Amino acid sequence: MYLYNAHTHIFTTKCIPENFLGKGLIRIISIPLINKLMLKLLRQILPGQSDFLSKYANFLAIGSNKNQEAVFRDLVDSYDDTCRFVVLTLDMDHMGAGRAEVNYNTQLYEVLQLKLKYMQSLLPFVSVDPRRGTAQELLALVKKYVEEYGFVGIKLYPALGFYPFDPNLDLVYQYAEANEIPLMTHCTKAGVYYKGKTFSEQQIWPKDLDGKQLPQNDHRKSSHLKNRHFKNFFTDPDNYRQVLSKYPKLKICIAHYGGSTEIERFYGKRKKKDEVNGLGNFYEKTRKLLEDKKFPNVRTDISYTLAANKIFPELIADIKNSDLRDNILFGTDYFMTIIEKNERKLVSEFRQAIDAKDFSQIANANVKSYLNSSFFTA
Repeated sequence: MYLYNAHTHIFTTKCIPENFLGKGLIRIISIPLINKLMLKLLRQILPGQSDFLSKYANFLAIGSNKNQEAVFRDLVDSYDDTCRFVVLTLDMDHMGAGRAEVNYNTQLYEVLQLKLKYMQSLLPFVSVDPRRGTAQELLALVKKYVEEYGFVGIKLYPALGFYPFDPNLDLVYQYAEANEIPLMTHCTKAGVYYKGKTFSEQQIWPKDLDGKQLPQNDHRKSSHLKNRHFKNFFTDPDNYRQVLSKYPKLKICIAHYGGSTEIERFYGKRKKKDEVNGLGNFYEKTRKLLEDKKFPNVRTDISYTLAANKIFPELIADIKNSDLRDNILFGTDYFMTIIEKNERKLVSEFRQAIDAKDFSQIANANVKSYLNSSFFTA
């Protein structure tokens, strides 16, 4: 029996825009000696904490001076030969952080070469950003990589500066629903985000999938917020209700199950604090989408979230819940989780906490059902 990790990344620091951490800092930190010194310093200053910079420094330690195949081999070496991996590409060309040494088209080309080499174990998703082209151009991109090149699904990362109901995504959703192609979307209050100094009209006062202007709302009123706060408007799980109201059978995974912090707050394991923009609890919203019978193909995964051992009881309870059981996927978010613990330890600790039958459900049956489409059979 094959096991599936439904959420991994193998892009390197060369794929990251030069101003991601400020002007040219990404290039400086990518120098191995500087990277090691920075990582050591951050671990001393922030011992045991999940600070973004600390996570990112460790990400650089993995991604610097390696190609995507080397990162993939590091991932594979943490498992036995019965595991297959969904590899999520990421289009960062439009996030307002300058240019990357390796742009998205080159990142895709490299992953395609790896797909041809690791046909059975590497299952790539093509990342789609509505700012890359027209609805017709985006559809053509997806069809080429899915139908011609054997990519398995579609990746969205709205925090990079767009809403999932952007009208340029309409034809992609139509095509995905008709062919049962899985989509994976980032949906948490953490992670990378849009770095641009200005916001477009579509970002502040967006149009829906049909190109209709939405009513003036908190998005426009809150345009003064810093990017790291404003990005929550892009990632709000309720955004997918607009998408699903038009495409109710769309097979979409709202990744990270809201995030461990949101789960802790929901169950009173962490002190609640006022929201910067009042969007509510992302775990609670994601769970309601999973329970909504009008949208039978909504999934979530536990990637990155499973790094927090203290929420294992809540995760496992949801996996055992008959209303949720079929729609929760196993994934780790390698290698973003490496600052928390290495991949082998991350998976081992979770497998020790969960029944073998329940783990098989989320790492085999559920992921296979999610991945199966008109063009791919897991």
